[in-house]
Amino acid sequence: MKKRLTRNLGLKILAVIFSIILWLIVVNINDPVVPVSFYGVPVDIINTDSITSQGKMYEVLDETDTIDVVVRAKRSVADSLSKDNIKAVADMEQLTFMDTVGIQLSSNKYNDKLESITSSTDSLKVNIETTEKTQLVVSCETVGEPETGYMLGNITTDQNLVRISGPQSAVSKVSKAVASVNVAGMTSDISTSVELKLYDEEGNQIDNKGISQNISAINVNVEILAKATVPLTFTTTGTPATGYAVSGEIVSTPGTVNIAGKKSVIDTITSIEIPDLNVTGQSSNMTTIVKVKNYLPDGVRYVGTSADSNITIIVGIENEETVSYDVPSKNITLANIPANTKASITTTGETLPVQITGLASVMATLKENALTGIVDLAALQTKLGVDALEEGKYTAEITFVLPEGAKVTVPVSVEVELQISKTDTTNNNAGTADNNADATAASSTSVSANTAKNANTTKNTNNAGVE
Repeated sequence: MKKRLTRNLGLKILAVIFSIILWLIVVNINDPVVPVSFYGVPVDIINTDSITSQGKMYEVLDETDTIDVVVRAKRSVADSLSKDNIKAVADMEQLTFMDTVGIQLSSNKYNDKLESITSSTDSLKVNIETTEKTQLVVSCETVGEPETGYMLGNITTDQNLVRISGPQSAVSKVSKAVASVNVAGMTSDISTSVELKLYDEEGNQIDNKGISQNISAINVNVEILAKATVPLTFTTTGTPATGYAVSGEIVSTPGTVNIAGKKSVIDTITSIEIPDLNVTGQSSNMTTIVKVKNYLPDGVRYVGTSADSNITIIVGIENEETVSYDVPSKNITLANIPANTKASITTTGETLPVQITGLASVMATLKENALTGIVDLAALQTKLGVDALEEGKYTAEITFVLPEGAKVTVPVSVEVELQISKTDTTNNNAGTADNNADATAASSTSVSANTAKNANTTKNTNNAGVE
Protein backbone atom coordinates (compact mmCIF):
# COMPACT_ATOMS: atom_id res chain seq x y z
CA MET A 1 0.00 0.00 0.00
CA LYS A 2 2.79 2.34 0.91
CA LYS A 3 4.50 1.65 -2.30
CA ARG A 4 1.37 2.60 -4.19
CA LEU A 5 1.29 6.05 -2.50
CA THR A 6 4.92 6.77 -3.19
CA ARG A 7 4.87 5.43 -6.64
CA ASN A 8 5.42 8.29 -9.13
CA LEU A 9 5.49 10.76 -6.20
CA GLY A 10 7.17 13.48 -8.27
CA LEU A 11 4.53 13.31 -10.91
CA LYS A 12 1.81 13.51 -8.29
CA ILE A 13 3.37 16.59 -6.70
CA LEU A 14 3.68 18.25 -10.08
CA ALA A 15 0.06 17.41 -10.75
CA VAL A 16 -1.03 19.09 -7.50
CA ILE A 17 1.06 22.16 -8.20
CA PHE A 18 -0.28 22.32 -11.74
CA SER A 19 -3.82 22.05 -10.42
CA ILE A 20 -3.26 24.90 -7.99
CA ILE A 21 -1.74 27.06 -10.68
CA LEU A 22 -4.57 26.21 -13.01
CA TRP A 23 -7.09 27.14 -10.28
CA LEU A 24 -5.37 30.47 -9.70
CA ILE A 25 -5.32 31.17 -13.41
CA VAL A 26 -9.00 30.43 -13.67
CA VAL A 27 -9.79 32.54 -10.62
CA ASN A 28 -7.72 35.49 -11.87
CA ILE A 29 -9.28 35.33 -15.25
CA ASN A 30 -12.72 35.59 -13.72
CA ASP A 31 -11.82 38.17 -10.91
CA PRO A 32 -8.35 39.62 -11.52
CA VAL A 33 -6.47 42.02 -9.21
CA VAL A 34 -6.57 45.51 -10.67
CA PRO A 35 -5.21 48.95 -9.60
CA VAL A 36 -7.62 51.80 -8.94
CA SER A 37 -6.49 55.43 -8.53
CA PHE A 38 -8.19 58.04 -6.35
CA TYR A 39 -7.12 61.68 -6.75
CA GLY A 40 -7.26 64.54 -4.31
CA VAL A 41 -7.82 62.52 -1.16
CA PRO A 42 -7.71 64.87 1.88
CA VAL A 43 -5.44 64.00 4.78
CA ASP A 44 -7.17 64.06 8.17
CA ILE A 45 -4.80 65.68 10.65
CA ILE A 46 -5.47 64.53 14.23
CA ASN A 47 -4.16 65.37 17.68
CA THR A 48 -3.30 68.92 16.66
CA ASP A 49 -3.57 70.01 20.30
CA SER A 50 -0.18 68.43 20.87
CA ILE A 51 1.14 71.43 18.89
CA THR A 52 -1.29 74.21 19.77
CA SER A 53 -1.12 73.51 23.50
CA GLN A 54 2.50 74.67 23.35
CA GLY A 55 1.50 78.06 21.93
CA LYS A 56 2.56 77.00 18.48
CA MET A 57 0.93 76.55 15.11
CA TYR A 58 1.59 74.34 12.16
CA GLU A 59 1.41 75.12 8.49
CA VAL A 60 1.12 72.35 5.90
CA LEU A 61 3.79 72.66 3.24
CA ASP A 62 3.79 71.70 -0.42
CA GLU A 63 0.07 70.87 -0.30
CA THR A 64 0.90 67.52 1.25
CA ASP A 65 -2.47 67.46 3.00
CA THR A 66 -4.01 66.36 -0.29
CA ILE A 67 -2.71 63.14 -1.88
CA ASP A 68 -3.36 60.68 -4.71
CA VAL A 69 -3.97 57.06 -3.66
CA VAL A 70 -3.63 53.79 -5.63
CA VAL A 71 -5.49 50.72 -4.41
CA ARG A 72 -4.81 47.21 -5.72
CA ALA A 73 -7.65 44.75 -5.19
CA LYS A 74 -9.72 42.23 -6.99
CA ARG A 75 -11.94 43.78 -9.56
CA SER A 76 -15.04 42.85 -7.60
CA VAL A 77 -13.67 44.72 -4.60
CA ALA A 78 -12.04 47.62 -6.45
CA ASP A 79 -15.20 48.38 -8.43
CA SER A 80 -17.16 48.90 -5.21
CA LEU A 81 -14.75 51.45 -3.75
CA SER A 82 -14.95 55.26 -4.06
CA LYS A 83 -12.83 58.20 -2.98
CA ASP A 84 -14.96 58.54 0.15
CA ASN A 85 -13.89 55.07 1.27
CA ILE A 86 -10.22 56.01 1.34
CA LYS A 87 -8.94 57.32 4.66
CA ALA A 88 -5.64 59.16 5.03
CA VAL A 89 -4.63 60.10 8.58
CA ALA A 90 -1.67 62.08 9.90
CA ASP A 91 -1.21 61.95 13.67
CA MET A 92 0.58 65.09 14.92
CA GLU A 93 1.75 63.14 17.96
CA GLN A 94 3.99 61.26 15.51
CA LEU A 95 5.77 64.44 14.39
CA THR A 96 9.41 63.76 13.57
CA PHE A 97 12.38 66.03 14.16
CA MET A 98 12.24 66.77 10.42
CA ASP A 99 8.74 68.20 10.87
CA THR A 100 7.08 65.40 8.97
CA VAL A 101 4.21 63.13 9.94
CA GLY A 102 3.64 59.74 8.38
CA ILE A 103 0.36 59.29 6.54
CA GLN A 104 -1.57 56.11 7.40
CA LEU A 105 -3.78 54.77 4.61
CA SER A 106 -6.80 52.53 4.92
CA SER A 107 -10.28 51.90 3.60
CA ASN A 108 -13.47 51.84 5.58
CA LYS A 109 -14.77 49.20 3.19
CA TYR A 110 -13.13 45.85 2.35
CA ASN A 111 -9.91 46.99 3.99
CA ASP A 112 -8.88 43.36 4.69
CA LYS A 113 -9.44 42.43 1.07
CA LEU A 114 -7.10 44.97 -0.41
CA GLU A 115 -3.94 43.70 -2.00
CA SER A 116 -2.19 47.04 -1.35
CA ILE A 117 -2.86 50.74 -0.82
CA THR A 118 -0.20 53.34 -1.58
CA SER A 119 -0.05 57.10 -2.01
CA SER A 120 1.90 59.66 -4.00
CA THR A 121 3.14 61.16 -0.71
CA ASP A 122 3.79 59.04 2.33
CA SER A 123 4.26 61.84 4.84
CA LEU A 124 2.76 65.21 5.71
CA LYS A 125 5.24 68.10 5.65
CA VAL A 126 4.61 70.88 8.15
CA ASN A 127 6.20 74.05 9.36
CA ILE A 128 5.94 74.58 13.11
CA GLU A 129 5.94 78.19 14.30
CA THR A 130 5.11 80.22 17.35
CA THR A 131 1.56 81.54 17.27
CA GLU A 132 1.31 85.32 16.94
CA LYS A 133 -1.76 87.41 17.66
CA THR A 134 -2.33 91.06 16.84
CA GLN A 135 -5.08 93.55 16.10
CA LEU A 136 -5.33 96.02 13.26
CA VAL A 137 -7.29 99.21 12.74
CA VAL A 138 -9.71 98.68 9.87
CA SER A 139 -9.32 101.23 7.08
CA CYS A 140 -11.94 101.93 4.44
CA GLU A 141 -11.03 102.64 0.85
CA THR A 142 -13.27 103.68 -2.02
CA VAL A 143 -13.03 102.61 -5.62
CA GLY A 144 -14.08 104.97 -8.42
CA GLU A 145 -15.60 108.46 -8.20
CA PRO A 146 -19.19 109.59 -7.48
CA GLU A 147 -21.28 111.18 -10.23
CA THR A 148 -20.16 114.60 -11.49
CA GLY A 149 -21.31 117.27 -9.04
CA TYR A 150 -21.02 114.94 -6.05
CA MET A 151 -18.25 114.03 -3.62
CA LEU A 152 -17.50 111.67 -0.77
CA GLY A 153 -18.60 112.63 2.73
CA ASN A 154 -18.06 110.75 5.99
CA ILE A 155 -17.25 107.04 5.92
CA THR A 156 -18.24 105.07 9.02
CA THR A 157 -18.11 101.39 9.99
CA ASP A 158 -19.74 99.25 12.65
CA GLN A 159 -16.31 97.76 13.51
CA ASN A 160 -12.96 99.52 13.54
CA LEU A 161 -10.67 96.73 14.81
CA VAL A 162 -9.94 93.21 13.62
CA ARG A 163 -7.97 90.60 15.58
CA ILE A 164 -5.86 88.13 13.65
CA SER A 165 -3.77 85.13 14.69
CA GLY A 166 -1.57 82.68 12.88
CA PRO A 167 2.02 81.63 12.26
CA GLN A 168 4.46 84.33 13.24
CA SER A 169 6.01 84.46 9.77
CA ALA A 170 2.63 85.05 8.15
CA VAL A 171 1.11 87.44 10.69
CA SER A 172 4.24 89.60 10.75
CA LYS A 173 3.74 90.35 7.06
CA VAL A 174 0.25 91.77 7.56
CA SER A 175 0.38 95.57 7.45
CA LYS A 176 -3.28 96.59 7.21
CA ALA A 177 -6.87 95.39 7.04
CA VAL A 178 -8.93 97.09 4.35
CA ALA A 179 -12.62 97.26 3.42
CA SER A 180 -13.11 98.54 -0.15
CA VAL A 181 -16.38 100.12 -1.34
CA ASN A 182 -17.23 100.89 -4.96
CA VAL A 183 -18.67 104.43 -5.26
CA ALA A 184 -18.42 104.90 -9.03
CA GLY A 185 -21.30 106.99 -10.37
CA MET A 186 -23.14 107.18 -7.04
CA THR A 187 -25.46 110.11 -6.17
CA SER A 188 -26.86 108.90 -2.83
CA ASP A 189 -25.55 107.38 0.42
CA ILE A 190 -24.26 103.81 0.44
CA SER A 191 -24.78 101.21 3.19
CA THR A 192 -23.27 97.79 2.52
CA SER A 193 -21.42 94.81 3.99
CA VAL A 194 -17.80 94.61 2.83
CA GLU A 195 -15.29 91.76 3.05
CA LEU A 196 -12.12 92.50 5.03
CA LYS A 197 -8.88 91.83 3.19
CA LEU A 198 -5.34 91.74 4.55
CA TYR A 199 -2.40 93.44 2.81
CA ASP A 200 1.35 93.70 3.29
CA GLU A 201 3.34 96.94 3.26
CA GLU A 202 3.66 96.86 -0.53
CA GLY A 203 -0.09 96.60 -1.03
CA ASN A 204 -0.09 92.91 -1.94
CA GLN A 205 -3.06 90.96 -0.67
CA ILE A 206 -2.23 88.21 1.83
CA ASP A 207 -4.30 85.08 1.41
CA ASN A 208 -2.94 82.67 3.99
CA LYS A 209 -5.24 79.93 5.24
CA GLY A 210 -3.21 79.75 8.43
CA ILE A 211 -4.31 83.25 9.45
CA SER A 212 -7.63 83.47 11.24
CA GLN A 213 -9.74 86.62 11.79
CA ASN A 214 -12.35 87.30 14.45
CA ILE A 215 -14.47 89.07 11.80
CA SER A 216 -14.47 88.52 8.06
CA ALA A 217 -16.70 91.45 6.99
CA ILE A 218 -17.92 94.81 8.32
CA ASN A 219 -20.85 97.13 7.58
CA VAL A 220 -19.80 100.38 5.90
CA ASN A 221 -21.80 103.60 5.44
CA VAL A 222 -20.57 106.13 2.87
CA GLU A 223 -22.00 109.65 2.57
CA ILE A 224 -22.42 111.01 -0.95
CA LEU A 225 -22.69 114.82 -0.93
CA ALA A 226 -23.81 117.28 -3.59
CA LYS A 227 -21.35 120.07 -4.44
CA ALA A 228 -21.98 123.71 -5.34
CA THR A 229 -20.09 126.96 -5.87
CA VAL A 230 -21.90 129.99 -4.44
CA PRO A 231 -21.02 133.69 -4.10
CA LEU A 232 -20.27 135.51 -0.85
CA THR A 233 -22.38 138.38 0.47
CA PHE A 234 -21.50 140.83 3.25
CA THR A 235 -23.16 143.09 5.81
CA THR A 236 -21.50 145.77 7.92
CA THR A 237 -22.12 147.05 11.44
CA GLY A 238 -21.05 150.21 13.22
CA THR A 239 -20.38 153.70 11.90
CA PRO A 240 -17.15 154.88 10.23
CA ALA A 241 -15.28 157.93 11.54
CA THR A 242 -17.01 161.31 11.31
CA GLY A 243 -17.12 162.48 7.74
CA TYR A 244 -16.75 158.97 6.31
CA ALA A 245 -19.14 156.28 5.13
CA VAL A 246 -19.17 152.76 3.66
CA SER A 247 -18.90 153.14 -0.09
CA GLY A 248 -21.02 150.05 -0.63
CA GLU A 249 -18.18 148.31 -2.45
CA ILE A 250 -17.08 145.17 -0.61
CA VAL A 251 -14.81 142.72 -2.42
CA SER A 252 -13.28 139.44 -1.30
CA THR A 253 -10.62 137.04 -2.47
CA PRO A 254 -11.94 134.57 -3.43
CA GLY A 255 -15.40 135.86 -4.32
CA THR A 256 -17.03 132.43 -4.27
CA VAL A 257 -16.88 129.39 -2.02
CA ASN A 258 -17.14 125.66 -2.76
CA ILE A 259 -19.55 123.84 -0.46
CA ALA A 260 -21.05 120.37 -0.14
CA GLY A 261 -23.93 118.74 1.72
CA LYS A 262 -27.14 116.82 1.24
CA LYS A 263 -28.68 117.77 -2.10
CA SER A 264 -31.92 118.86 -0.43
CA VAL A 265 -29.90 121.37 1.65
CA ILE A 266 -27.49 122.54 -1.06
CA ASP A 267 -30.34 123.29 -3.47
CA THR A 268 -31.67 125.93 -1.05
CA ILE A 269 -28.39 127.87 -0.72
CA THR A 270 -27.80 130.74 -3.15
CA SER A 271 -25.02 132.51 -1.25
CA ILE A 272 -23.01 132.51 1.96
CA GLU A 273 -23.38 135.66 4.07
CA ILE A 274 -20.48 137.06 6.08
CA PRO A 275 -22.19 139.32 8.64
CA ASP A 276 -21.03 141.84 11.21
CA LEU A 277 -18.08 143.42 9.43
CA ASN A 278 -17.50 146.13 12.04
CA VAL A 279 -16.46 149.45 10.42
CA THR A 280 -16.66 151.54 13.59
CA GLY A 281 -14.22 154.47 13.47
CA GLN A 282 -12.79 153.52 10.07
CA SER A 283 -11.51 156.39 7.89
CA SER A 284 -10.04 154.31 5.06
CA ASN A 285 -10.65 150.99 3.34
CA MET A 286 -10.86 148.22 5.93
CA THR A 287 -9.16 144.88 5.25
CA THR A 288 -9.98 141.80 7.30
CA ILE A 289 -9.49 138.04 7.05
CA VAL A 290 -12.20 135.60 8.10
CA LYS A 291 -12.55 131.81 8.00
CA VAL A 292 -15.53 131.21 5.75
CA LYS A 293 -16.23 127.71 7.05
CA ASN A 294 -17.29 129.31 10.36
CA TYR A 295 -20.24 130.91 8.54
CA LEU A 296 -21.62 127.84 6.79
CA PRO A 297 -25.17 126.69 7.65
CA ASP A 298 -25.74 123.46 9.56
CA GLY A 299 -25.30 120.41 7.39
CA VAL A 300 -22.99 122.23 4.94
CA ARG A 301 -19.25 121.72 4.77
CA TYR A 302 -16.43 123.63 3.13
CA VAL A 303 -14.77 121.91 0.19
CA GLY A 304 -11.04 122.42 0.46
CA THR A 305 -8.33 122.58 3.10
CA SER A 306 -8.71 124.51 6.33
CA ALA A 307 -6.13 127.04 5.17
CA ASP A 308 -8.05 127.63 1.94
CA SER A 309 -11.14 128.64 3.93
CA ASN A 310 -9.47 131.94 4.88
CA ILE A 311 -10.80 134.80 2.73
CA THR A 312 -9.60 138.38 2.51
CA ILE A 313 -12.33 141.05 2.58
CA ILE A 314 -11.89 144.73 1.69
CA VAL A 315 -14.67 147.11 2.79
CA GLY A 316 -14.60 150.41 0.89
CA ILE A 317 -14.62 153.49 3.17
CA GLU A 318 -14.89 156.99 1.61
CA ASN A 319 -15.06 160.50 2.97
CA GLU A 320 -18.45 162.28 2.87
CA GLU A 321 -19.27 165.75 1.58
CA THR A 322 -22.19 168.08 2.33
CA VAL A 323 -23.26 170.33 -0.54
CA SER A 324 -26.12 172.89 -0.80
CA TYR A 325 -28.11 172.99 -4.04
CA ASP A 326 -30.84 175.29 -5.38
CA VAL A 327 -33.28 172.87 -6.96
CA PRO A 328 -35.69 174.40 -9.51
CA SER A 329 -39.26 174.41 -8.15
CA LYS A 330 -40.47 173.04 -11.47
CA ASN A 331 -38.51 169.83 -10.74
CA ILE A 332 -40.91 169.02 -7.89
CA THR A 333 -43.95 166.97 -8.92
CA LEU A 334 -47.09 165.76 -7.16
CA ALA A 335 -48.01 162.10 -6.98
CA ASN A 336 -51.12 160.13 -5.98
CA ILE A 337 -53.54 163.08 -6.28
CA PRO A 338 -57.02 161.99 -5.07
CA ALA A 339 -59.87 161.79 -7.59
CA ASN A 340 -61.87 164.95 -8.27
CA THR A 341 -59.12 166.96 -6.61
CA LYS A 342 -56.99 169.72 -7.98
CA ALA A 343 -53.57 169.99 -6.27
CA SER A 344 -50.90 172.60 -6.62
CA ILE A 345 -47.69 173.65 -4.90
CA THR A 346 -48.20 177.17 -3.55
CA THR A 347 -44.70 177.71 -2.14
CA THR A 348 -43.25 180.74 -3.93
CA GLY A 349 -39.78 181.00 -5.41
CA GLU A 350 -38.14 179.58 -8.50
CA THR A 351 -35.76 177.37 -6.51
CA LEU A 352 -35.73 175.39 -3.30
CA PRO A 353 -32.58 175.20 -1.14
CA VAL A 354 -31.56 171.54 -0.49
CA GLN A 355 -28.59 170.30 1.54
CA ILE A 356 -27.29 166.85 0.52
CA THR A 357 -24.63 164.71 2.20
CA GLY A 358 -22.96 161.72 0.53
CA LEU A 359 -19.83 159.97 -0.61
CA ALA A 360 -17.47 162.23 -2.51
CA SER A 361 -17.58 159.94 -5.54
CA VAL A 362 -21.38 160.06 -5.55
CA MET A 363 -21.65 163.80 -4.92
CA ALA A 364 -19.46 164.44 -7.92
CA THR A 365 -22.17 162.98 -10.14
CA LEU A 366 -24.99 165.27 -8.89
CA LYS A 367 -26.11 168.21 -11.05
CA GLU A 368 -28.22 170.93 -9.47
CA ASN A 369 -30.67 171.37 -12.35
CA ALA A 370 -31.08 167.62 -12.71
CA LEU A 371 -32.21 167.01 -9.12
CA THR A 372 -35.88 166.04 -8.86
CA GLY A 373 -38.33 165.50 -6.03
CA ILE A 374 -41.79 164.09 -5.43
CA VAL A 375 -44.56 165.10 -3.05
CA ASP A 376 -46.58 161.95 -2.40
CA LEU A 377 -50.13 162.87 -1.30
CA ALA A 378 -50.89 159.26 -0.40
CA ALA A 379 -47.93 159.31 2.01
CA LEU A 380 -49.22 162.61 3.40
CA GLN A 381 -52.65 161.07 4.01
CA THR A 382 -51.04 158.13 5.80
CA LYS A 383 -48.88 160.46 7.88
CA LEU A 384 -51.94 162.51 8.94
CA GLY A 385 -53.89 159.34 9.70
CA VAL A 386 -57.06 160.42 7.86
CA ASP A 387 -59.38 158.53 5.56
CA ALA A 388 -59.27 161.28 2.94
CA LEU A 389 -57.62 164.62 2.38
CA GLU A 390 -60.04 167.50 2.64
CA GLU A 391 -59.92 170.73 0.71
CA GLY A 392 -57.34 173.14 2.04
CA LYS A 393 -53.63 173.75 2.44
CA TYR A 394 -51.08 171.22 3.73
CA THR A 395 -47.36 171.18 4.43
CA ALA A 396 -45.80 168.12 2.75
CA GLU A 397 -42.22 166.82 2.71
CA ILE A 398 -40.39 166.36 -0.58
CA THR A 399 -38.76 163.01 -1.36
CA PHE A 400 -35.73 163.67 -3.57
CA VAL A 401 -34.57 161.14 -6.12
CA LEU A 402 -30.92 160.51 -5.17
CA PRO A 403 -28.36 157.81 -6.02
CA GLU A 404 -27.27 155.30 -3.37
CA GLY A 405 -24.72 156.85 -1.06
CA ALA A 406 -26.41 160.28 -0.92
CA LYS A 407 -29.12 161.62 1.37
CA VAL A 408 -30.89 164.88 2.20
CA THR A 409 -29.39 166.29 5.38
CA VAL A 410 -32.31 168.53 6.35
CA PRO A 411 -35.86 167.63 5.22
CA VAL A 412 -37.41 170.08 2.75
CA SER A 413 -41.18 170.76 2.72
CA VAL A 414 -43.57 172.76 0.51
CA GLU A 415 -47.10 174.02 0.86
CA VAL A 416 -49.71 172.15 -1.17
CA GLU A 417 -53.24 173.40 -1.78
CA LEU A 418 -56.08 171.00 -2.55
CA GLN A 419 -59.33 171.99 -4.23
CA ILE A 420 -62.07 169.42 -4.51
CA SER A 421 -64.06 169.78 -7.74
CA LYS A 422 -67.86 170.26 -7.36
CA THR A 423 -68.74 169.79 -11.04
CA ASP A 424 -69.85 166.25 -10.69
CA THR A 425 -72.00 167.12 -7.62
CA THR A 426 -73.82 169.94 -9.49
CA ASN A 427 -74.46 167.68 -12.44
CA ASN A 428 -75.77 165.02 -10.11
CA ASN A 429 -78.14 167.54 -8.48
CA ALA A 430 -79.29 168.83 -11.87
CA GLY A 431 -79.92 165.32 -12.98
CA THR A 432 -81.94 164.67 -9.89
CA ALA A 433 -84.01 167.83 -10.50
CA ASP A 434 -84.62 166.82 -14.11
CA ASN A 435 -85.70 163.39 -13.00
CA ASN A 436 -88.06 164.89 -10.43
CA ALA A 437 -89.49 167.27 -13.06
CA ASP A 438 -89.98 164.41 -15.46
CA ALA A 439 -91.72 162.42 -12.74
CA THR A 440 -93.97 165.39 -11.85
CA ALA A 441 -94.87 165.98 -15.50
CA ALA A 442 -95.63 162.34 -15.97
CA SER A 443 -97.78 162.41 -12.86
CA SER A 444 -99.65 165.51 -14.09
CA THR A 445 -100.25 163.98 -17.48
CA SER A 446 -101.57 160.89 -15.83
CA VAL A 447 -103.91 162.92 -13.61
CA SER A 448 -105.16 164.99 -16.55
CA ALA A 449 -105.77 161.89 -18.60
CA ASN A 450 -107.70 160.29 -15.79
CA THR A 451 -109.79 163.49 -15.27
CA ALA A 452 -110.68 163.66 -18.96
CA LYS A 453 -111.64 160.03 -18.97
CA ASN A 454 -113.86 160.49 -15.96
CA ALA A 455 -115.55 163.52 -17.55
CA ASN A 456 -116.34 161.60 -20.72
CA THR A 457 -117.71 158.76 -18.70
CA THR A 458 -120.01 161.14 -16.77
CA LYS A 459 -121.14 162.80 -19.96
CA ASN A 460 -122.01 159.52 -21.57
CA THR A 461 -123.91 158.40 -18.55
CA ASN A 462 -125.97 161.57 -18.44
CA ASN A 463 -126.75 161.26 -22.11
CA ALA A 464 -127.86 157.72 -21.66
CA GLY A 465 -130.30 158.81 -18.97
CA VAL A 466 -131.84 161.45 -21.18
CA GLU A 467 -132.51 158.96 -23.90
